[in-house]
Amino acid sequence: MSHIDCPHCRATLDAEQLRASARPECPFCGVELENQLFADREDAAFQASPQVGTAATNLPSGSQIQVVETDQSRMVFFIPAGGKRVASLGWFALFWNGLITAVTIAFLSAPKDVWTVVLVLAVFWLVGLFLAGFWLRMRFTRSFLLLESDRLSIQRHLFGYSWLKTAIFGDKTEAKLVEAYRENDVSVYCVAVEGVNRTIKFGTALSSEEKHWFVATINSFLGISAALPTPSVDTSPSRIGKQVPELSPSELRPDSGVTIDEEASGRLVLHYTALVSGRVRNTAMVVAAACLLFSIGIFCGVVFATMPKVAADPGFGWFPLLITVPFMIPGACGLFTLLFVFYGQITIDVSERELCYRWHLGRIGIRKTIPINDISDIRIAPMTMRYSKNGVEQSTSILPIENSYLVTSGKPIPLTVNHGRDVSLIVGGLIRHRLAELGVGLPNE
Repeated sequence: MSHIDCPHCRATLDAEQLRASARPECPFCGVELENQLFADREDAAFQASPQVGTAATNLPSGSQIQVVETDQSRMVFFIPAGGKRVASLGWFALFWNGLITAVTIAFLSAPKDVWTVVLVLAVFWLVGLFLAGFWLRMRFTRSFLLLESDRLSIQRHLFGYSWLKTAIFGDKTEAKLVEAYRENDVSVYCVAVEGVNRTIKFGTALSSEEKHWFVATINSFLGISAALPTPSVDTSPSRIGKQVPELSPSELRPDSGVTIDEEASGRLVLHYTALVSGRVRNTAMVVAAACLLFSIGIFCGVVFATMPKVAADPGFGWFPLLITVPFMIPGACGLFTLLFVFYGQITIDVSERELCYRWHLGRIGIRKTIPINDISDIRIAPMTMRYSKNGVEQSTSILPIENSYLVTSGKPIPLTVNHGRDVSLIVGGLIRHRLAELGVGLPNE
């Protein structure tokens, strides 16, 4: 469009002349016109490519980010709702609000000073509502990014509402990682692009690899060569422990601790105990037992404390159970963990197309699927803990016991946890042998 109308004073203005200014505003009333000026261009860019889904080949492994359009003049990205950190934040918000609900009901059931109770609990309710709102925004907000030579625009959609922000680039504009918040005293970062008019921040829920990918992609588009330090632990085969040698299923000993469930043409299924004797198993048992005893103690204490009132007023009998519901969550988790410690298994299914890795107790569990072509090596190394420092993921050894790892384009994936060197070599060796039979070329040292 060549002209726009000021929404405040209704003056007709030259759109192209306003676009050329660093701070587009109405010269008659001073109202900022950035959203009106670029709204039609953003809508056209975000709606011009309805076939969202053409992913860039250099996206991090498993990423849901989609590149809608890319050429020398502009790039358009789609960031779906959800992300790596959404689930943990949601469960914490649910636990916090459930706990505050139970405490509120307990206090109000026989109030002595209602206003004192309200004032004391108001702060905790505000924290809980903030956590819930923050989770809802991270879980359900979909975003489109429009990157051009002179600006970055982000259009967010949440429950039928949408809003647009645009940052006009300056001479020193670049993308970088900045701290969004801290979780357990560990920094959680987001991508920030500082323009001459505002700073746009996004991607808090994305994985570390996706954040670094965005920083590198934006800086590369802007012609900035020094993008960022190495985003994560070096996963090249020469830097992760030692290579695991092949092991044929016929060489497997009966007392090895690894059981082969199926060995057919193009497929290998094996399983082994999830947690063996050692520090990890003992810690899991202690924490699980403590959670279970905590829930049982709370339940018994509330029930016995309210028994006189229940006897006097039978209609009040359901309140004790309602109050204890949030406290039952740790107990249920503790009971499941104890069952998993004794009966849990790890099952690995290697087929012609993918490797399926499951931690499960019967039919209940979690699984991860890795495409065969994404596996670059299988190595053995001590267990490490990864953490972020200044936006860069680093690692430190937490257990000297060696474990098997799949080396992929994303990050190392542990196949064993505290199982010991022998089991780790067996599991890694069987998988390497099957991959070799499938024609997957892994390096040899």
